[in-house]
Amino acid sequence: MEYQPRYTSAHALIIGIDTYTDARFMPLGAAETDAKTLAATLVNPPFSFKVRTLLGAEATKTAIQDALFDLQTTGPDDRVLVYFAGHGYTLRDRFDKEIGYFACYDTLLARHHTALKMEEITDLRRHTNAKHAAFVFDACFSGQALGLTRAQTVETAADKLMLKRAYQVLSAGAGDETVSDYNSMTELFNQILCELAESNELLTFNTLGYRIQRAMLARTNQLQIPQYGPLEGSQGGDFIFYIPDQKPKQEVVESKPISEKTVEVSQGSNLPAGEMLGQYQIIEKIGQGGLTTVYLAYQMLMDRKVVIKVLPAYFLHDPNFLERFRREARVLASLEHARIAAVHDYGEFNGCPYLVMKYMEGGSLDAHIMDYGQMEPNSTIKIVEQVAEGLDYAHGKGVIHRDFKPSNVLFEQYNAVITDFGLSLIGSTAARTGSSIVGTPAYMAPEFGRGGLITRAVDIYALGVTLYQMLTGELPYHAEEPVQVLMAHLMEPIPDVRAIRPHLPADVSLVVKTAMAKDPAERYETATALASALRDATGE
Repeated sequence: MEYQPRYTSAHALIIGIDTYTDARFMPLGAAETDAKTLAATLVNPPFSFKVRTLLGAEATKTAIQDALFDLQTTGPDDRVLVYFAGHGYTLRDRFDKEIGYFACYDTLLARHHTALKMEEITDLRRHTNAKHAAFVFDACFSGQALGLTRAQTVETAADKLMLKRAYQVLSAGAGDETVSDYNSMTELFNQILCELAESNELLTFNTLGYRIQRAMLARTNQLQIPQYGPLEGSQGGDFIFYIPDQKPKQEVVESKPISEKTVEVSQGSNLPAGEMLGQYQIIEKIGQGGLTTVYLAYQMLMDRKVVIKVLPAYFLHDPNFLERFRREARVLASLEHARIAAVHDYGEFNGCPYLVMKYMEGGSLDAHIMDYGQMEPNSTIKIVEQVAEGLDYAHGKGVIHRDFKPSNVLFEQYNAVITDFGLSLIGSTAARTGSSIVGTPAYMAPEFGRGGLITRAVDIYALGVTLYQMLTGELPYHAEEPVQVLMAHLMEPIPDVRAIRPHLPADVSLVVKTAMAKDPAERYETATALASALRDATGE
């Protein structure tokens, strides 16, 4: 697809501050270095931004204001990126509205007029001629403090992205009313930026924001979830970091397993069809999660299709990701059950670890719900009974899944199988959450939000949410920001499935509410007990 018009030029203002004149701001130590690295990436091909940096003592309030003023002279076909790496904080005004502040080098903590208000920065979009403007803060702000809004509904075809106005913002976390810690999002931002550009695919702000959010959710030790989205005035466009090479590409034809060539997978996470990963020949990419890239491949020696999960190169710098990936391999290898996906192989090729699993052609429960919506009680019971067997077996082995959800339930013919134990808790029946976030907020039990004990009850809760979704075709709680979804699980009443499907028996609603009880002690003791109660409630 041809993307027109191309940008005339691209401008970036990169600000990084480690230490401040006010000693009450904690020294950061990495913000300036990370900002320099990001600037070096953006100034070079394929991005080719005109970059201005303000680092350390250069980043006074007056200097930043002057630099923002200079960006007003850009043209209508230009793009503008403003990036802050440093301290931020949020206060409330007398109307209880959250106001975000970014600390300049000369900001005095007790005198907030010496900091830059969020709106002083993002108001650049109202004065610049550039059609696309993006603001990124490696500091913690809530969606309200950032000024997030809903974009107007427009055509979503890719060739419209550049024709519609795009004013977008990204923050490292949800924030609170205290000075935030530096989250090193800049380093991650730079790594993912480079990684995605290697794929020669259209790289937009929304794509980058999603990847950063998923990556930080997987590794953060704080109750802080990256926020991103449009600002007031956006028309549905998307800030574009990289436009792919638009030369015609040759049609990809499925190759026969005769090639002996290999690929340096440590240099990227997108493996082309036909490439060899050890003894496995890549057929196609079939999925992308927050932690792994998933491929369909062909194992020549065994003459069978397999699924390969590859840890992308930009995660290899973090030993926590590598350990989590190896953990999943160990866990799955130790769990031998018909209701749990089997592992065929684990290896590391050219420095990149991968996990080989059985290929199941039936798709996922998530895809089934998306395609068909509400499920009939008899089909629901069968699936719940099958996954309950797998969960109870894992629990008996001391393994808590912690990320059970419909996308982690796959079908082999008509049988449900549980997969993706990458966030599992091993060798213990209980552990305290602290402020760590692991899992998917839409299915996370209330104890994740209040810092309680993690026991197998979190899997029972997630199965209850999944049951609700199977019966209604919807999730029980909806919110724009993931942290709001997590808080809804903690604070809001459990919705009644009969509000959507009034003809369901009242006992079915009771089963769902028991499985999703706020107090773990009030939930079913085992997944099998939940499944039995569901069968009794439906009279099947």
